[in-house]
Amino acid sequence: MKDSNSSLDYGEQLVMRYRASGMTRKDFAARSGISVSTLDYYVRRERKASLPVAFAPSRLLPVALVASEEAASQAYPSEQPQS
Repeated sequence: MKDSNSSLDYGEQLVMRYRASGMTRKDFAARSGISVSTLDYYVRRERKASLPVAFAPSRLLPVALVASEEAASQAYPSEQPQS
């Protein structure tokens, strides 16, 4: 029975061998006896694991919107000072 660490090691080793091979995904997968989608899964998992938490794809960041004076005057013409 395999534990979860052995499958992680397999994926890590597979991605390292793929990157060092210089082969295309299709050629490397065929030579390794796996499907391209399996190789892609391990490559994505390694890429995701290597991202810092601050850059995780699912993280949302707050954004403050500031209108320019011209845009504000066009949006609210009645609030312009009388000249």
